[in-house]
Amino acid sequence: MKKRYLSDFFYFGGLIKKFDKKVGDLGVQGTMEGLVKETKTKWQVEDKEGWTKEVLQKKPVIVVANHPSESDIIFILAALAARKDIYLIIDSTFMGISKNIDKHLIPVYIQHRESRGKGNFRWNLIKKFHWSQNYGRDAAHQKNIKSIGRATRRVENGAVVVIFPAGGSTDGRWFSGIGHLVRSLKNKNEVSIVKAKIEGSSKWDYFRLIPGLGRLMPKIKVTFSTPRRVTDIANEDARAITKRLETEYLEWSGVQEKPEKRQFVHSQPIYAFLRTAFLWFIGRVN
Repeated sequence: MKKRYLSDFFYFGGLIKKFDKKVGDLGVQGTMEGLVKETKTKWQVEDKEGWTKEVLQKKPVIVVANHPSESDIIFILAALAARKDIYLIIDSTFMGISKNIDKHLIPVYIQHRESRGKGNFRWNLIKKFHWSQNYGRDAAHQKNIKSIGRATRRVENGAVVVIFPAGGSTDGRWFSGIGHLVRSLKNKNEVSIVKAKIEGSSKWDYFRLIPGLGRLMPKIKVTFSTPRRVTDIANEDARAITKRLETEYLEWSGVQEKPEKRQFVHSQPIYAFLRTAFLWFIGRVN
């Protein structure tokens, strides 16, 4: 299939370029915070003070977050401190939408875990507007190894890297990517992990795009934990690190991922329509 990106289309192209310029001017955090405010969404960020605030503003840090809905991408980025070196580990299908946003994304290839055949409405619709390479399990694994290496280098250079450890999971368990990321760090004494809990988001969040509805929908709350050093776990194997961090996160947040609920709505025509509408909306943010 010929590669087609949203910017190739006459209508989408202008909107995406406007959004791209916003990211270039304001940064990814400023752009997403502006988007939240534009939709009149009620939201609250908690515990981003003291040592947590300093770490999020200036230090190398890995932010681990729950992922109850796709809109979490917006809310977690908006809640972070404003800095240029923010990176997000994300589904590779989000790559290629915007040149400047791509600079902040580290792709993981999880398409082989989902049903994306001829009968998948969402995937077939997205392919018509935004091309994305689909890799088999082995090829995807190799590319994901490279992506974790890239994330590691970003953190070693002092950046913020956000990861949803259970993203794409069918049973809510964390994937070991976070363990490999921590295990491979060279400057372990300088790196912290901050847990983030996102509450109030749902599969219906795209209705926030309709003027006035953002005020009526549930409040979004993002809570950050006190930073924890990685030195006491960094020498364990990747699976052990992952399990330790998953247990700590569950004890702190009380959140157990249930991604199977997201998979159902992802297959529906209304979901594909709303996601397309979202791409239209981000282009008109002032």
